[in-house]
Amino acid sequence: MFANKYRKRLVSVSDKKGCFVCYKSSNTVLVNEVPSSDFFYVCASHLTDKGFAIELAQPAEPLPPKLPLKPSETEKETMAKEIAALKTEWDRVKGVKEEEKALVPKEPSPPPLATPTGPVYYELNAHIFKLRIDARKRLTQEKKTRQVLAVQAFPSVPNHTPMDTNPPSA
Repeated sequence: MFANKYRKRLVSVSDKKGCFVCYKSSNTVLVNEVPSSDFFYVCASHLTDKGFAIELAQPAEPLPPKLPLKPSETEKETMAKEIAALKTEWDRVKGVKEEEKALVPKEPSPPPLATPTGPVYYELNAHIFKLRIDARKRLTQEKKTRQVLAVQAFPSVPNHTPMDTNPPSA
């Protein structure tokens, strides 16, 4: 039906919906991109559970080859002048900032957040994936049933009163 490879996506806070597992509101969505568009909301904590899903390793993308650039002599001179100007400006600003830092007490800075370089893919546990397949089958069955009933293949009840051809005799 579809592959067991889901891509992690984040939605806005206003678009949060209930988690597939615990029904808490979540903005993390797992999307099956090939070939159907199966998706479900899941808490980020469930994605760390090995019994729910396993993060698939991403192949390292090769870097584009670097082209050697050789600037001309005039470009070298202009770059040297710009660098010298920037160094003097930097030293001047740095001196002002050091004076300001001496007046303000230092606060520990938070560690930088690691940003993923590309999309993150997950493979669901076999039992969880079977639940997704069963849910998908149930939805398609319900859709087919609604379509069959909407066609009105069955005759409808007459909505008029029948005419009596033989009046009662007195």
